[in-house]
Order: sequence, then C-alpha cells, then structure tokens
Amino acid sequence: MGKLSNLDLTVEVTNKLGFKPNPKLGNFCFGKLMNVELIMTEIKKIKDNGEESTWEYAGMTIPSIKFSFENHKMIPNEPDRYFNHIERVIGLNTQLGVRMEQNDIDSLFINMWKRIKHIYDAYSKSETFKPMSEKTLQAMQRLAKLADEESASVVTTVALNKAFTDFYKEVVEDFNRNGKPIYKDNNGKPYIMRMRLVPEYKTGKWYVFPSFVGKGFIEMYIKDAPTALEPLSDADVALNTTKAKPSTGNILNGGNDSDLDPELRAAMGL
Repeated sequence: MGKLSNLDLTVEVTNKLGFKPNPKLGNFCFGKLMNVELIMTEIKKIKDNGEESTWEYAGMTIPSIKFSFENHKMIPNEPDRYFNHIERVIGLNTQLGVRMEQNDIDSLFINMWKRIKHIYDAYSKSETFKPMSEKTLQAMQRLAKLADEESASVVTTVALNKAFTDFYKEVVEDFNRNGKPIYKDNNGKPYIMRMRLVPEYKTGKWYVFPSFVGKGFIEMYIKDAPTALEPLSDADVALNTTKAKPSTGNILNGGNDSDLDPELRAAMGL
C-alpha cells in the first residue's frame, strides 16, 4: 500500500522552532521545564527495509527520559520555541557486536549520571526540592555495577535494559514528586532557567546540552544575579549550516546519537 493511502490530513506540517542562543542575552537560552516523563519505545528486530537490526536492544522495549522545555520570552515578540533533552539507554557493544573498551563505557555512564544530577540540582532552590531519593541512588548503583568490567561475563542486555528502566522510573518520580514537581513552584508555575546550549558535537547542525557537565549548562534564573555558567562566544554557538536541517526541538543526548539508525530515531520521536 502506498504512502498516499495512509496520508494523515490532520498532521501539523511545520516543525516547531528549537531553542536558539541569543547574542543579546550572552548567547544563553532561557527556558522553563514543563514536563519530565518516562518514554517506553519498542525497537523492531527487523527494520522496515527487511534488514535485521544489529543493535543490542533490538526486539526490546527500551526506556528514555524526556525533559520538555519551552522558551521564556526575555525579548518582546520572540516566537515560541521548544527544546527536548532525552537521556536514553546506553549499549555496551559496538556496531560489530564487540564490547566497547571499559574506559569508554565508564565515560558514557558517568556523564549520563552527571547530566541528570546536574539538571536535578539546578532546582535546589525550588520550593518543592528534596534530595534525590535513596531508591534512585540504589538504582543507579545497580546499573553501574552491571556496566562494570567485573560483571561483563554475566551481564545480559535484558538485565541492563531492566536496570535502566528501574533507574529512569525513579529519576522521573524524583523530578515529579507525586504531583509537586521540583521544577515548578507551589502554584504550579515553572521556574525560569538559564541554559547553555551548544551545537551537536558530531554534525553541529542543531543545539544540545553539552555531553560533559563541566562548569554547568543550566541554572535557575534570578534577575540581576550574575551567572555561574561559562560565557559563550558567537563562534561557540555557530551552527554548521552546510546541508543543515531545521531543529524540531527533539534532541537526543549522550551516547552515539548521530549514528542511530533512522528508523530508531523515528521510533523515539527524533
């Protein structure tokens, strides 16, 4: 059956504008976190082109955390903009099915944890803030243990996927606090955050949070208070416009993002 037979005549035909650093505002973005949610995505074993997927999570339903931001309009008449930061599962194997070097695995897991913890701690002055729960910390410890080289001979992808699911569930619960999210005040109003976005490191064609926390990439905005974030130059935020495609605000961060199979990106809403 052709594509026209299933044409959705109600679908939105324009992409949403993604966040864009503004030189008048120090090349920072200002946004409000609207939602933090767990996304479960079924990954096909056989791709639409009939080929068998070589990804180690093929055939499974995998978790990811989606952080949905909307821009805060610091400048009158600024258009609506959106930015989604997504943390996904991390594989232990290369595309050839060989386990990666442990140093590379360690780096991926450590930086995934640091990004999540940094975003969480950015709300430490929230009216509803509480430290991450012991259940979350224990879930991260279990996940880290599975990724450690000492466990390499007994770890299955099924076990790793379950550990990611358990950990991400606890993280989402911590952010949302039973209906009292740490990213909103007691009246349900989202806090304004100053955000440091940079071009995606492989192609440079859209904006993402840095893979490495470094000196930080998000903080609560307080009027007239100086920023603790490292300033950005125009060169720091210049996109690679060669064959650049418009950003939909859907950003996948952490791991080998640019190498993801197009069908997998589509399945994850990217």
